[in-house]
Amino acid sequence: MLSDVKATELAGEPIVQILNRAPANHAPIGGIKVTAAGGWFAARPSGTEALVKIYAESFRGAEHLQRIVLEAQAIVHAVLTPAETGPPPVLAALLRR
Repeated sequence: MLSDVKATELAGEPIVQILNRAPANHAPIGGIKVTAAGGWFAARPSGTEALVKIYAESFRGAEHLQRIVLEAQAIVHAVLTPAETGPPPVLAALLRR
């Protein structure tokens, strides 16, 4: 999944790091963490449901956080879905804003 992330920006800022292991002890984190200067998101499969959970933080405010979450959903969708299907219609509409 790590090498499948093709995005180079998150909420208008360059992605500076994509991790799948903890920096301190190199233990697997069970997903990925994508970091930019203004915030980050982590995505990992749920242990109890057939879905991917996304956790996010913005250092710039609520509107920026919303953008991070939307872009995180698109990035995860792109990794998990064949390219020819594209994002779900509702997500595609939100990303065009």
